[in-house]
Amino acid sequence: MNLPYTILKIKDKEYRLKITAANAIELEKKLGKSLVDGMTDFDKVGTLTAYLSASLKAYENIDGDVTELYDDYINEGGSMSQLSDVLVEVLIVSGFLQRPQIDALRAQMELMTERLTKMQEK
Repeated sequence: MNLPYTILKIKDKEYRLKITAANAIELEKKLGKSLVDGMTDFDKVGTLTAYLSASLKAYENIDGDVTELYDDYINEGGSMSQLSDVLVEVLIVSGFLQRPQIDALRAQMELMTERLTKMQEK
Protein backbone atom coordinates (compact mmCIF):
# COMPACT_ATOMS: atom_id res chain seq x y z
CA MET A 1 0.00 0.00 0.00
CA ASN A 2 1.30 3.44 -0.89
CA LEU A 3 1.43 5.91 1.95
CA PRO A 4 -0.20 9.33 1.45
CA TYR A 5 3.03 10.93 2.64
CA THR A 6 6.82 10.56 2.51
CA ILE A 7 8.87 9.79 5.62
CA LEU A 8 12.00 11.73 6.58
CA LYS A 9 13.98 10.41 9.54
CA ILE A 10 16.03 12.87 11.59
CA LYS A 11 17.49 12.14 15.04
CA ASP A 12 15.51 8.91 15.50
CA LYS A 13 12.24 10.71 14.74
CA GLU A 14 10.18 10.03 11.66
CA TYR A 15 8.50 13.04 10.07
CA ARG A 16 5.55 12.55 7.71
CA LEU A 17 5.83 14.94 4.77
CA LYS A 18 3.10 16.04 2.39
CA ILE A 19 2.16 19.32 0.73
CA THR A 20 -1.55 20.15 0.75
CA ALA A 21 -3.15 22.48 -1.79
CA ALA A 22 -3.34 25.30 0.77
CA ASN A 23 0.32 24.86 1.69
CA ALA A 24 1.25 24.70 -2.01
CA ILE A 25 -0.45 28.02 -2.68
CA GLU A 26 1.36 29.59 0.27
CA LEU A 27 4.70 28.18 -0.89
CA GLU A 28 4.17 29.36 -4.48
CA LYS A 29 3.47 32.88 -3.20
CA LYS A 30 6.67 32.77 -1.14
CA LEU A 31 8.74 31.46 -4.06
CA GLY A 32 7.12 33.66 -6.69
CA LYS A 33 6.85 30.63 -8.98
CA SER A 34 5.17 27.26 -9.29
CA LEU A 35 6.24 24.27 -7.20
CA VAL A 36 7.75 22.60 -10.26
CA ASP A 37 9.63 25.74 -11.33
CA GLY A 38 10.85 26.16 -7.75
CA MET A 39 12.70 22.85 -8.04
CA THR A 40 15.27 24.63 -10.21
CA ASP A 41 16.42 26.34 -7.00
CA PHE A 42 16.96 23.14 -4.99
CA ASP A 43 20.63 24.14 -4.85
CA LYS A 44 19.65 26.90 -2.39
CA VAL A 45 19.18 26.17 1.31
CA GLY A 46 16.41 28.76 1.54
CA THR A 47 14.40 26.95 -1.12
CA LEU A 48 14.93 23.52 0.44
CA THR A 49 13.88 24.75 3.87
CA ALA A 50 10.81 26.47 2.36
CA TYR A 51 9.69 23.18 0.76
CA LEU A 52 10.52 21.29 3.96
CA SER A 53 8.50 23.75 6.03
CA ALA A 54 5.50 23.43 3.71
CA SER A 55 5.85 19.63 3.82
CA LEU A 56 5.78 19.47 7.61
CA LYS A 57 2.51 21.36 8.07
CA ALA A 58 0.03 18.67 6.99
CA TYR A 59 0.86 15.87 9.43
CA GLU A 60 3.43 17.24 11.85
CA ASN A 61 1.83 20.63 12.47
CA ILE A 62 5.27 22.24 12.39
CA ASP A 63 5.12 25.76 11.04
CA GLY A 64 7.84 28.35 10.66
CA ASP A 65 11.61 28.14 10.82
CA VAL A 66 12.92 24.64 10.09
CA THR A 67 16.59 25.56 9.71
CA GLU A 68 17.49 23.70 12.91
CA LEU A 69 15.80 20.58 11.57
CA TYR A 70 17.69 21.04 8.29
CA ASP A 71 20.97 21.40 10.23
CA ASP A 72 20.20 18.21 12.18
CA TYR A 73 19.59 16.38 8.89
CA ILE A 74 22.92 17.57 7.48
CA ASN A 75 24.78 16.87 10.74
CA GLU A 76 23.55 13.28 10.61
CA GLY A 77 25.19 12.83 7.20
CA GLY A 78 22.39 13.97 4.92
CA SER A 79 23.08 16.23 1.96
CA MET A 80 21.26 18.87 -0.05
CA SER A 81 21.03 16.40 -2.91
CA GLN A 82 19.48 13.71 -0.71
CA LEU A 83 16.98 16.17 0.75
CA SER A 84 16.11 17.29 -2.78
CA ASP A 85 15.30 13.67 -3.63
CA VAL A 86 13.06 13.41 -0.55
CA LEU A 87 11.25 16.60 -1.53
CA VAL A 88 10.70 15.30 -5.07
CA GLU A 89 9.06 12.25 -3.49
CA VAL A 90 6.89 14.62 -1.44
CA LEU A 91 5.77 16.35 -4.63
CA ILE A 92 4.91 12.97 -6.15
CA VAL A 93 2.84 11.70 -3.18
CA SER A 94 1.18 15.11 -2.95
CA GLY A 95 0.02 14.85 -6.57
CA PHE A 96 2.08 17.68 -8.06
CA LEU A 97 4.38 15.40 -10.09
CA GLN A 98 4.18 11.93 -11.57
CA ARG A 99 6.97 9.40 -11.28
CA PRO A 100 7.37 8.99 -15.09
CA GLN A 101 8.03 12.76 -15.36
CA ILE A 102 10.79 12.54 -12.76
CA ASP A 103 12.30 9.40 -14.26
CA ALA A 104 12.45 11.11 -17.67
CA LEU A 105 14.03 14.25 -16.17
CA ARG A 106 16.62 12.18 -14.28
CA ALA A 107 17.50 10.27 -17.45
CA GLN A 108 17.97 13.55 -19.33
CA MET A 109 20.14 14.95 -16.53
CA GLU A 110 22.32 11.82 -16.50
CA LEU A 111 22.77 12.06 -20.27
CA MET A 112 23.71 15.74 -20.02
CA THR A 113 26.17 14.99 -17.22
CA GLU A 114 27.80 12.25 -19.31
CA ARG A 115 28.10 14.60 -22.29
CA LEU A 116 29.61 17.37 -20.16
CA THR A 117 32.11 14.95 -18.65
CA LYS A 118 33.18 13.77 -22.11
CA MET A 119 33.54 17.39 -23.28
CA GLN A 120 35.71 18.23 -20.27
CA GLU A 121 37.94 15.21 -20.94
CA LYS A 122 38.79 16.49 -24.42
